[in-house]
Amino acid sequence: MTYKRIPVFDTLSHPTLNGNWFGKDCGNTFENLKKEFHANDIIGTCAVSLPPMTNEELQSFYTRCTTEKELVLYPVAAFNFSEENYEDKIRFIRDTGFKAVKIHIRLSGLKLDEDFDKLAEVFRLCEQYGLVVFFCTYCHASIDHTPPHPLSYYLISLLKQAPKLKIILLHGGDVSLLQISQLARFNPNILIDLSYTMLKFAGSTVDQDIVFLMNNLDRKICLGSDYPDYTIGQFRERVDGLLNQVIDPEKIERICSGNIQSFLEIGI
Repeated sequence: MTYKRIPVFDTLSHPTLNGNWFGKDCGNTFENLKKEFHANDIIGTCAVSLPPMTNEELQSFYTRCTTEKELVLYPVAAFNFSEENYEDKIRFIRDTGFKAVKIHIRLSGLKLDEDFDKLAEVFRLCEQYGLVVFFCTYCHASIDHTPPHPLSYYLISLLKQAPKLKIILLHGGDVSLLQISQLARFNPNILIDLSYTMLKFAGSTVDQDIVFLMNNLDRKICLGSDYPDYTIGQFRERVDGLLNQVIDPEKIERICSGNIQSFLEIGI
């Protein structure tokens, strides 16, 4: 059966209010994102903010997302680990209207081993307050910042602290994709996002792993662009190339939008 291109819900993008990205003007405004989406059959996105963000900045970000009329935007709040009271911050995020929190270990200056207790507290609070966690699984660093155990060890340990927490594993563990996917297979509260990984490792053996999962674990997979690190055009082209190797149209629909909409309870 010939692959038929269908709309995609982007599970990870980073539009900003001013178009700045790590101090550079990248033009990743909401308006520019919207133009790229319309040109590439993208029907919506999880708009994910990055730390650090003040309460006022988070409120402005949430307002911009929820007042958009032409695109479905699911706002995700960056968690700032420099806060004195984690519960106060989580409560503020929840009360602002956010339904999800982004945890970015590297940008937060954390180490998986040394800062485990901090991470565990936020996991427990997110579970308590009903917030989904968007967890960055890209943890590669210089040897002095690399923990002694693999990511899966810490991830399993954290989830044991909050066993009912809903979590999206951003980038799917990158080169550890198959191992991380097995964790998702047996836990209904875990979803695998393929952003960054499917573009960064194009042409490597990771391609085979991605296609294998699309055909055999299609209910646990979703697709993100990681915009603006990659353009929406690059994302769409890569998605189409991978999905061309998936035979079942129902699997394609789930991967493109069904899984993420169901997991986050997004109505389109």
